[in-house]
Amino acid sequence: MRVSPTKATVLHLAVETRNLQTLRALTAAGASLTAKNADGLTPLQIAEKLKPDDPENRNPFGAQDFMPVASPEEIVALLREAAAGPAVAHEVGERQ
Repeated sequence: MRVSPTKATVLHLAVETRNLQTLRALTAAGASLTAKNADGLTPLQIAEKLKPDDPENRNPFGAQDFMPVASPEEIVALLREAAAGPAVAHEVGERQ
């Protein structure tokens, strides 16, 4: 499902706003990790471009005041784990 003229999905928007709770819910529900926005970027590609202290990458709605804002590293790790699938994620968890 596309939600904007930029062809961004809800998962793209969750990455851009660094909303970890929404990212977890969407990936658990099977949101498409390969959908591309109007710039041809997947949610993971957007996450990989996030900068830790870039104010433009902060939640524009002020949600960080009441909801934790994830670091770029957390977002990338979550998306990579979701892309790997449950079997790989389970194996990684066993090695730690």
